[in-house]
Amino acid sequence: MNFGKLLHFLNYTDRSYYDVYIPSKTAIKTEYVNNKKTDIQYILRIYENSILIAFRGTDSVKDMMSNMQFFKTTVRNMPGGKKIRIHRGFFKAYTEAKIFDKVAKYITDKTKRIEITGHSYGGALALICAADLAHRFPDIDYEVVVFGTPRTGNKAFAEFFDAHLPNTSRIENRGDIITKLPPPVFGYRHVGKTYRIGSPRIPFFYSFKEHSVCSYRQKIFK
Repeated sequence: MNFGKLLHFLNYTDRSYYDVYIPSKTAIKTEYVNNKKTDIQYILRIYENSILIAFRGTDSVKDMMSNMQFFKTTVRNMPGGKKIRIHRGFFKAYTEAKIFDKVAKYITDKTKRIEITGHSYGGALALICAADLAHRFPDIDYEVVVFGTPRTGNKAFAEFFDAHLPNTSRIENRGDIITKLPPPVFGYRHVGKTYRIGSPRIPFFYSFKEHSVCSYRQKIFK
Protein backbone atom coordinates (compact mmCIF):
# COMPACT_ATOMS: atom_id res chain seq x y z
CA MET A 1 0.00 0.00 0.00
CA ASN A 2 1.25 3.50 -0.83
CA PHE A 3 2.91 5.00 2.27
CA GLY A 4 1.59 8.52 1.66
CA LYS A 5 -1.97 7.27 1.40
CA LEU A 6 -1.54 5.11 4.49
CA LEU A 7 -0.27 8.12 6.44
CA HIS A 8 -3.22 10.20 5.20
CA PHE A 9 -5.72 7.76 6.70
CA LEU A 10 -3.68 7.18 9.85
CA ASN A 11 -3.53 10.91 10.59
CA TYR A 12 -7.29 11.27 10.41
CA THR A 13 -7.82 8.16 12.50
CA ASP A 14 -5.40 9.48 15.13
CA ARG A 15 -7.01 12.92 15.26
CA SER A 16 -10.49 11.47 15.67
CA TYR A 17 -9.50 10.74 19.28
CA TYR A 18 -8.61 14.33 20.05
CA ASP A 19 -11.09 16.48 18.15
CA VAL A 20 -8.17 18.00 16.23
CA TYR A 21 -8.72 18.99 12.62
CA ILE A 22 -6.12 18.76 9.90
CA PRO A 23 -6.07 22.21 8.25
CA SER A 24 -7.55 22.30 4.77
CA LYS A 25 -7.93 25.09 2.26
CA THR A 26 -10.11 22.99 -0.02
CA ALA A 27 -12.69 21.53 2.35
CA ILE A 28 -16.14 23.14 2.28
CA LYS A 29 -16.89 22.00 5.82
CA THR A 30 -15.27 20.06 8.65
CA GLU A 31 -17.38 18.79 11.53
CA TYR A 32 -16.52 16.79 14.63
CA VAL A 33 -19.65 14.78 15.42
CA ASN A 34 -20.14 13.74 19.04
CA ASN A 35 -23.31 11.71 19.55
CA LYS A 36 -23.73 11.73 23.32
CA LYS A 37 -26.49 9.13 23.30
CA THR A 38 -24.27 6.46 21.77
CA ASP A 39 -20.88 8.02 22.63
CA ILE A 40 -19.82 7.73 19.00
CA GLN A 41 -17.43 10.35 17.65
CA TYR A 42 -16.19 10.93 14.14
CA ILE A 43 -14.68 13.56 11.87
CA LEU A 44 -16.75 14.45 8.84
CA ARG A 45 -15.00 16.48 6.16
CA ILE A 46 -16.87 17.65 3.08
CA TYR A 47 -15.19 18.63 -0.18
CA GLU A 48 -16.79 19.71 -3.44
CA ASN A 49 -16.53 16.23 -4.98
CA SER A 50 -15.70 13.99 -2.04
CA ILE A 51 -16.33 13.19 1.62
CA LEU A 52 -14.00 11.85 4.32
CA ILE A 53 -15.22 10.11 7.47
CA ALA A 54 -12.88 9.11 10.34
CA PHE A 55 -14.35 7.17 13.28
CA ARG A 56 -12.99 7.22 16.80
CA GLY A 57 -12.29 3.94 18.57
CA THR A 58 -13.16 2.67 22.05
CA ASP A 59 -12.67 5.30 24.74
CA SER A 60 -15.50 4.82 27.26
CA VAL A 61 -17.48 2.26 29.24
CA LYS A 62 -20.39 2.67 26.81
CA ASP A 63 -18.08 1.77 23.92
CA MET A 64 -16.89 -1.28 25.84
CA MET A 65 -20.48 -2.39 26.37
CA SER A 66 -21.07 -2.19 22.61
CA ASN A 67 -17.94 -4.28 22.04
CA MET A 68 -19.22 -6.97 24.40
CA GLN A 69 -22.48 -7.49 22.51
CA PHE A 70 -20.85 -9.92 20.09
CA PHE A 71 -23.96 -11.88 19.17
CA LYS A 72 -24.96 -11.14 15.58
CA THR A 73 -28.05 -9.37 14.30
CA THR A 74 -29.63 -9.79 10.86
CA VAL A 75 -29.40 -6.83 8.47
CA ARG A 76 -32.54 -6.70 6.36
CA ASN A 77 -31.88 -3.65 4.21
CA MET A 78 -29.01 -5.25 2.25
CA PRO A 79 -29.17 -7.91 -0.46
CA GLY A 80 -28.92 -11.42 0.85
CA GLY A 81 -32.15 -11.70 2.83
CA LYS A 82 -31.48 -13.13 6.26
CA LYS A 83 -27.94 -14.22 5.45
CA ILE A 84 -26.08 -10.98 6.24
CA ARG A 85 -25.47 -10.70 9.96
CA ILE A 86 -23.40 -8.12 11.85
CA HIS A 87 -22.05 -7.77 15.40
CA ARG A 88 -25.09 -6.66 17.42
CA GLY A 89 -23.32 -4.03 19.53
CA PHE A 90 -21.61 -2.35 16.58
CA PHE A 91 -24.74 -2.35 14.42
CA LYS A 92 -26.97 -1.04 17.22
CA ALA A 93 -24.57 1.83 17.93
CA TYR A 94 -24.33 2.66 14.22
CA THR A 95 -28.11 2.80 13.72
CA GLU A 96 -28.87 4.63 16.97
CA ALA A 97 -26.32 7.31 16.11
CA LYS A 98 -28.06 7.78 12.73
CA ILE A 99 -24.71 7.94 11.00
CA PHE A 100 -26.17 7.22 7.56
CA ASP A 101 -28.63 10.12 7.84
CA LYS A 102 -25.83 12.46 8.90
CA VAL A 103 -23.57 11.52 5.99
CA ALA A 104 -26.28 11.15 3.34
CA LYS A 105 -27.40 14.76 3.63
CA TYR A 106 -24.01 15.82 2.25
CA ILE A 107 -24.06 13.43 -0.70
CA THR A 108 -25.00 15.19 -3.94
CA ASP A 109 -24.72 14.59 -7.66
CA LYS A 110 -21.21 16.08 -7.41
CA THR A 111 -20.02 13.48 -4.88
CA LYS A 112 -17.66 11.15 -6.72
CA ARG A 113 -15.56 9.70 -3.91
CA ILE A 114 -15.92 8.80 -0.22
CA GLU A 115 -13.00 7.88 2.05
CA ILE A 116 -13.76 6.07 5.31
CA THR A 117 -11.34 5.16 8.09
CA GLY A 118 -11.22 4.25 11.77
CA HIS A 119 -9.35 2.36 14.47
CA SER A 120 -10.63 -0.49 16.66
CA TYR A 121 -14.34 -0.01 17.39
CA GLY A 122 -14.17 2.96 15.04
CA GLY A 123 -12.89 0.65 12.32
CA ALA A 124 -15.91 -1.61 12.78
CA LEU A 125 -18.22 1.39 12.50
CA ALA A 126 -16.30 2.45 9.39
CA LEU A 127 -16.93 -0.95 7.78
CA ILE A 128 -20.65 -0.88 8.57
CA CYS A 129 -20.93 2.69 7.30
CA ALA A 130 -19.07 1.81 4.10
CA ALA A 131 -21.30 -1.19 3.41
CA ASP A 132 -24.44 0.85 4.04
CA LEU A 133 -23.33 3.70 1.78
CA ALA A 134 -22.10 1.40 -0.99
CA HIS A 135 -25.44 -0.40 -1.01
CA ARG A 136 -27.46 2.82 -1.26
CA PHE A 137 -25.04 4.87 -3.39
CA PRO A 138 -23.35 2.24 -5.59
CA ASP A 139 -22.02 4.67 -8.22
CA ILE A 140 -19.61 6.44 -5.87
CA ASP A 141 -15.92 5.50 -5.67
CA TYR A 142 -15.10 4.28 -2.13
CA GLU A 143 -11.80 3.76 -0.36
CA VAL A 144 -11.75 2.23 3.12
CA VAL A 145 -8.68 1.91 5.35
CA VAL A 146 -9.08 0.58 8.90
CA PHE A 147 -6.58 -0.09 11.69
CA GLY A 148 -6.75 -2.74 14.43
CA THR A 149 -10.31 -3.63 13.52
CA PRO A 150 -12.20 -6.56 15.04
CA ARG A 151 -14.21 -8.92 12.87
CA THR A 152 -17.51 -7.21 12.22
CA GLY A 153 -19.85 -9.60 10.43
CA ASN A 154 -20.40 -13.10 9.13
CA LYS A 155 -19.27 -14.72 5.88
CA ALA A 156 -22.23 -13.33 3.93
CA PHE A 157 -21.39 -9.82 5.12
CA ALA A 158 -17.73 -10.28 4.15
CA GLU A 159 -18.73 -11.52 0.69
CA PHE A 160 -21.11 -8.58 0.18
CA PHE A 161 -18.48 -6.14 1.44
CA ASP A 162 -15.61 -7.43 -0.71
CA ALA A 163 -17.82 -7.47 -3.82
CA HIS A 164 -19.02 -3.88 -3.37
CA LEU A 165 -15.95 -2.31 -1.71
CA PRO A 166 -12.88 -3.89 -3.33
CA ASN A 167 -10.67 -0.89 -2.47
CA THR A 168 -10.54 -1.75 1.24
CA SER A 169 -7.35 -2.18 3.29
CA ARG A 170 -7.18 -3.62 6.79
CA ILE A 171 -3.97 -2.76 8.67
CA GLU A 172 -3.21 -5.33 11.35
CA ASN A 173 -0.45 -5.18 13.94
CA ARG A 174 0.73 -8.77 14.33
CA GLY A 175 0.57 -8.52 18.14
CA ASP A 176 -2.88 -6.89 18.31
CA ILE A 177 -5.35 -9.12 20.15
CA ILE A 178 -8.43 -7.14 19.03
CA THR A 179 -7.90 -8.13 15.40
CA LYS A 180 -8.40 -11.75 16.49
CA LEU A 181 -11.86 -11.05 17.95
CA PRO A 182 -14.60 -12.17 17.80
CA PRO A 183 -13.11 -15.56 16.87
CA PRO A 184 -14.07 -17.28 13.60
CA VAL A 185 -15.70 -20.10 15.57
CA PHE A 186 -18.60 -17.68 16.14
CA GLY A 187 -19.02 -17.26 12.39
CA TYR A 188 -17.18 -13.95 12.05
CA ARG A 189 -14.95 -13.10 9.08
CA HIS A 190 -12.57 -10.25 8.22
CA VAL A 191 -13.05 -8.13 5.09
CA GLY A 192 -10.74 -6.38 2.63
CA LYS A 193 -7.06 -6.79 1.87
CA THR A 194 -4.91 -7.47 4.92
CA TYR A 195 -1.60 -5.66 5.48
CA ARG A 196 0.32 -6.88 8.53
CA ILE A 197 2.87 -4.73 10.32
CA GLY A 198 5.26 -5.34 13.19
CA SER A 199 7.56 -8.26 13.88
CA PRO A 200 6.30 -11.85 13.75
CA ARG A 201 4.95 -12.93 17.12
CA ILE A 202 4.89 -16.15 19.08
CA PRO A 203 1.70 -17.96 17.97
CA PHE A 204 -1.33 -17.12 20.13
CA PHE A 205 0.66 -14.51 22.07
CA TYR A 206 -1.07 -11.16 21.69
CA SER A 207 -1.62 -8.05 23.80
CA PHE A 208 -3.85 -5.00 24.23
CA LYS A 209 -0.75 -2.78 24.24
CA GLU A 210 -0.15 -3.56 20.57
CA HIS A 211 -3.70 -2.35 19.82
CA SER A 212 -3.19 1.35 20.51
CA VAL A 213 -3.04 3.92 17.71
CA CYS A 214 0.39 4.88 19.05
CA SER A 215 1.62 1.32 18.53
CA TYR A 216 0.29 1.31 14.97
CA ARG A 217 2.04 4.58 14.20
CA GLN A 218 5.33 3.29 15.63
CA LYS A 219 5.17 0.06 13.63
CA ILE A 220 4.27 1.84 10.38
CA PHE A 221 7.18 4.26 10.70
CA LYS A 222 9.75 1.56 11.46
